[in-house]
Amino acid sequence: MSVAEIPTSQAKTFMEAKQTAIARFIHVMSPLANIYQLPLTSLHIFYDLQGGLIAFNRNGSIFLNLRYFEQWRKYPLLRNSACLTLLSDDASVSRGNSQSAYISWYT
Repeated sequence: MSVAEIPTSQAKTFMEAKQTAIARFIHVMSPLANIYQLPLTSLHIFYDLQGGLIAFNRNGSIFLNLRYFEQWRKYPLLRNSACLTLLSDDASVSRGNSQSAYISWYT
């Protein structure tokens, strides 16, 4: 379901709830778009409520799944050689570590 398919009041609530995650995702994707010399207007963010779709290309536009960025891939947060917790790309970026997200979304 795209935001266009959601009633306006729910879409607004969704956008407000996801505002900071979207900003972090854009922060990761913008430099990668430059590497591939893609115009930012060709990148689109969607939120798949279920399923394994990470991203897809349609008619010269690339669609990237925010839910995947927020939840799926987890990296260990290490402290003194002990894994304390697993962090998603979004959680890592929110803590100031964008390296894992750049690597995973580059490929």
